[in-house]
Amino acid sequence: MFLFNKQQFMKFRGVVYLLLMLLAFSSGCQSASKNKPIVEINLPIPKVWSTEQTRQGEIDQQWWLSFNDPLLIELIQEALAHNHDLKAAVARMDIAAARVRLAGGDLYPQISGLLDGGKQQQNFVGFPFGGGKSTFTTYSLGATMNWELDLWGRIRAAREASFSDFQASKAELEFAHLSIAAQTAKAFFAVIEARKQIQLSQETVQTYRNTEKQVKDRVDTGVSPQLDLKLAVTNRSSAQALLEQRKLNYEKVIRQLELLLGRYPQGRIDTTLQLPKIPKPIPTGLPSGLLSRRLDIMAAEQKFQGTQLRVDEARAALYPSISLTTSGGTLSGDFKDVMSRAFSVWAISGNLTQPIFEGGKRLANIDIAKGQEKESLANYANTLLKAFSEVETSLVAENILAEREKKLSLATDEAKNARRMSEDRYNQGIESLITLLEAQRRALDNESQLITVQKERLDARIDLHLALGGGFETNIQPHETKFSLDLLFNNEKDENKNEKEQ
Repeated sequence: MFLFNKQQFMKFRGVVYLLLMLLAFSSGCQSASKNKPIVEINLPIPKVWSTEQTRQGEIDQQWWLSFNDPLLIELIQEALAHNHDLKAAVARMDIAAARVRLAGGDLYPQISGLLDGGKQQQNFVGFPFGGGKSTFTTYSLGATMNWELDLWGRIRAAREASFSDFQASKAELEFAHLSIAAQTAKAFFAVIEARKQIQLSQETVQTYRNTEKQVKDRVDTGVSPQLDLKLAVTNRSSAQALLEQRKLNYEKVIRQLELLLGRYPQGRIDTTLQLPKIPKPIPTGLPSGLLSRRLDIMAAEQKFQGTQLRVDEARAALYPSISLTTSGGTLSGDFKDVMSRAFSVWAISGNLTQPIFEGGKRLANIDIAKGQEKESLANYANTLLKAFSEVETSLVAENILAEREKKLSLATDEAKNARRMSEDRYNQGIESLITLLEAQRRALDNESQLITVQKERLDARIDLHLALGGGFETNIQPHETKFSLDLLFNNEKDENKNEKEQ
């Protein structure tokens, strides 16, 4: 604490006035990033997507509700509550928030208190008769304040850069929630598909066993050659091998789902054998501006702004730093006097430090910051392009997979009919075993592909939700949504301008 009396305060009031004036001046200094020139990236952006569009839609964050599957909703809620990757993302955001407070702390005076006590002995040689000694005891109580005036905005730029990093971490955390929900839904659909494939393989193995028995009876009676039996055994064994492969795949995907849920991977999640139906059709007329709500784009934008502020911070480090140091308290040889104003002491000083030669370290820091800014700008532009590509690809996949499912459904029905006809004709002795086995194989392949494409359609819908940053609602009033790339700065012109000023 400061123990100043009125007379002592009057002695250095001029210093106090100067301190207040510098405080007002430094508060008015703003970061140079506020006045950056703005340009647009040379990238043609369509108002709507390349597919046919007729009406508007908007984002819905809880897109998984559209699948109308209670178990899926329950598992996603569990994943969002217990997934360890999300917990790590939360920790990263907390760290970023702490760094904002850390960077901003230097804007304020740094005050520390002191309570000290000590005892010292000194020896005096030859005084007055051959030597002597003296013992001193001192006690002190006081406080020290040190404050660097942010005249050039260096500390402020560092704080704003840290805040941009925090905003990026926050956006990344929210994007991680959407990503974990999407991964959980995909893993859930993969488990159901794996179970359906196992069921189909088991039915196929049983069908091949029946065929093998029929062929064996014919071989035993001399109606069919031994070659037919070998072919039948080969088909049955291949089907059993495929069944084991699909069991292994099921064990993998169910444990992957458990990991997403934060559970121990023991393979004990009960699911149905029916994949959910594809939700309502995609609303046409979705504006490309919806991408401005994508959280990974927001994170990339904040990171880019943060690198710009780091350049301002590095440039400001070239200018002199001004610091004020003040201390006050009491000093006495008797502990009971440390609270007395009669033993008060104080000091105030200021210093100005101008870097002259440091081997080019500060200029190198500027070059590093500029390089990171350019890298961040390129990453930001690449994130935008990837986002557009993901939406366009997902929209195309939606149509192609729907048509593929339609054709496979027809092919599966015909293949099943062909299998039944060939089985009847083989039993009547008017069809060869080769034709029967081929019909059975085609029926299995088409039905297996149909199950897979049904799951792929669900995955494609999830990919579209991720690409758009969420879900969508239909039958809403049209509204304007603008997607702007105006936040990309013209770095080269700005750099040349600052270099001339320096």
